[in-house]
Amino acid sequence: MDIGIGVIRLCQLKPLDSEHYSVVAKAIIPFSGTREEVLTSPKRFKKLLLDGIKKKGFYGRKIVTVMPPDKLKITLVTYKANARDVDQEILKMLSSRVDGDVSDYLIDYLPVRSNPGEDDNLALVAIARRDHVMDYLQVITKSGFEVSALDIGPAALKRLISALYNKDKPETVLVINAGWKKSYLTIISGRRLLFDQQVEFGETLLVEHLSKTLELPENVSRELVFDHGLANTHSKLEKLGMVSDGEISHTLVEILKPIFSKLVEEINRTLIFTASETHGSPVSRICLLGSIARWPDVGLLLRDMIDIPFSTGQTEFKEYFIEENEGGQSLSDHVPELAVATGLALRGLDSHE
Repeated sequence: MDIGIGVIRLCQLKPLDSEHYSVVAKAIIPFSGTREEVLTSPKRFKKLLLDGIKKKGFYGRKIVTVMPPDKLKITLVTYKANARDVDQEILKMLSSRVDGDVSDYLIDYLPVRSNPGEDDNLALVAIARRDHVMDYLQVITKSGFEVSALDIGPAALKRLISALYNKDKPETVLVINAGWKKSYLTIISGRRLLFDQQVEFGETLLVEHLSKTLELPENVSRELVFDHGLANTHSKLEKLGMVSDGEISHTLVEILKPIFSKLVEEINRTLIFTASETHGSPVSRICLLGSIARWPDVGLLLRDMIDIPFSTGQTEFKEYFIEENEGGQSLSDHVPELAVATGLALRGLDSHE
């Protein structure tokens, strides 16, 4: 279970063999109001969950979930390789980075770099206030469910990307998980989670900028994107007698490109960091997830700005995740939105984890 802004995302899997998984059930449950309002109302939260679960064919009461991102901080920490007690060393370093006493927080970490002979090691650290964690667990328990594991989004994405792209030859993949207001850049190298960073970029920012520039309502601006796409193919369309469509697409690209350029700057910084941590091994592909992955031709636009193959994972999903219910939507149809939930559902199923 992954609770986003205005939506609860659910996925349940079972293994078919060492590489393939059966999709038992999946659901995207919208809700009104804020995430905070839902999570402070166990009765409402329980109704939302039960309604979605009953309709979609889920079974069981155990849940693997993630802390809401606004209640969780993820940061990179460098510590001395010769530290005798790594736990205490990391706690000591974090004591100056949190508000209040470090004992008020629950902290977990994943080693990112621990190469013999180097002076410093690197860890990806997840930090959440203890009371926020207990409140979140309590609302789920009061709804009649049991939290079998509390995970973090980057680890769930690592599990998913490893299942999709690292079966034969390990790859280094940059995942862009684009949300409404904020996005996350995550680097997975083989089965190693290397990097995760939040950036100020999202669908809301793009739509607001487009709406303000065109002096149109936001819903109309968004429809323009879906009607005409972001392929900068004016010359091609002109030859086909479709100048007007080409001009609209070209205009949309020109308006939105400065916003996408800011994302590209963050990506380039991430690529430099990745090259240093992998000793020059390049990122082989960029996997675009989240709501923006639905935008027509967005991959082509970004490919023009960064010369690295882009993917939304849909082809790979069809190969490795098999739909159980015939006639239903394929999981691949929900890949951009269900990526974290699918990675959570893989917990404990991947024999290499």
